[in-house]
Amino acid sequence: MLFTEIEKAFGLKLPASLILANRTFAALAELIRNEGRSRAEFEFLLPIKEGGSLPPLFCIHNVGGDVLTYRKLADYLGKNRPVYGLALNIASAKLRHPLHFADLASLYIEEMRLVQPRGPYHVAGHSLGGLLASEVCRQLLRQGQEVGFLGLFDTLLIKSKIRKPPWFKLLHNLKKVAAVPFSDILHYLREKTAGEIARHKVRRFMKKYPAAPDPALDESALKRSLLRYALRQYRMEPYPGSVTYFNAQREVAAATKESVAAWTRLAARIRVIDIDADHSSIVQEPDVAELAQRLEEELKLAERGFRTTGG
Repeated sequence: MLFTEIEKAFGLKLPASLILANRTFAALAELIRNEGRSRAEFEFLLPIKEGGSLPPLFCIHNVGGDVLTYRKLADYLGKNRPVYGLALNIASAKLRHPLHFADLASLYIEEMRLVQPRGPYHVAGHSLGGLLASEVCRQLLRQGQEVGFLGLFDTLLIKSKIRKPPWFKLLHNLKKVAAVPFSDILHYLREKTAGEIARHKVRRFMKKYPAAPDPALDESALKRSLLRYALRQYRMEPYPGSVTYFNAQREVAAATKESVAAWTRLAARIRVIDIDADHSSIVQEPDVAELAQRLEEELKLAERGFRTTGG
């Protein structure tokens, strides 16, 4: 990936979220010249697509902690729709340990309000990002702000573990290896081994958490582990507003049914939009195009509703 190549060539370890915020070659060159120091005033908020007169959409990271996953979605949304991402910045001095969703949501709201001081706010998230988005909206409502739209991109709420056949993971890994050119297989296996070693170090660290994270730990693996820790501590509360649930139709039917039922109990109102995708592909090509189209329609409906009621 691009950030891996930059690290090899220049010895700079840049997070994917920082590269997302500097998408042109000129901006990346300036970033490298400044040795990775960004001029941005934000620690968590990143512009994915700026410009336009419509209310912005704030997209919150999933379990990976980065917002690269929303880049294609932003490209497909109307040109007049600004899109901002909220990414987990584990280097921030504002971050408190142990990590809790309520604290993260509070930090994210601070920076959202620097871009948009007053509501109605449009907030969305994929998978775990949907849980964080709902917590952000819950806190905004408590602050007396208006929430125009809360979108959940296949944010599953399931108690029972959905078990896949034992051969599923083996077949998945074989397909990934088969897609690697023969000349690159050795390099691919070395990277996979290095990745597994890095994840093992993070797993050992998490046994001591909330000890202060070691900067030498793999950032990607650490973000995932910290967010999974916060998820285990999180207790959902009822949401007193409307939720739009974008359902990935190609997911396991039982998981979908259980999740929609759970959100129906938690939200005052829910609208379910079916998307021909699975849990991962809903924000990836080519399925993200349908998500973007339906999302833009729902955002416009929400905006018309606010104009009609004078909200």
